[in-house]
Amino acid sequence: MKLIGVYLSPYVRRVAAALISRGLPYEHQPVNGYKEYEAASRYNPVGKVPSLVLDDGEILIDSSAPETDTKRWRAQIHGGLRALDEAAREGGPLQAKPLDAAAITAVVAVELLALLHPYIELLPAFPALAALAAEQRDAAPFAQTRPTR
Repeated sequence: MKLIGVYLSPYVRRVAAALISRGLPYEHQPVNGYKEYEAASRYNPVGKVPSLVLDDGEILIDSSAPETDTKRWRAQIHGGLRALDEAAREGGPLQAKPLDAAAITAVVAVELLALLHPYIELLPAFPALAALAAEQRDAAPFAQTRPTR
């Protein structure tokens, strides 16, 4: 068996303690679901830990991470992007020149979302926010600090 997740997570630690208390050997793979989302999502579609890979390859995931959580998180993301899209419209607070901290944060957030979740096509639904991010794409503050994968 292989336990995926860091012991800092009480959920991972709970599974590890249960395995140890029952004398069940396991290999520990310390993947941080927040910092290593891609690695964690190989075992759990929502990238949460713990995941327990059984010897036959079956993967057990924490029951607190079902599809309903994913829907809720997506709704929260959409709500935030909707608010940013409103603020990015002509005359909105994100249109201030020079860019203020709010506009910089919005552009960074949009670029991070696109980098980490390229399969989620959110930006077509938020045209003003997408236009702001596109307008700033090659500006020095963003071009010089853009992370690569």
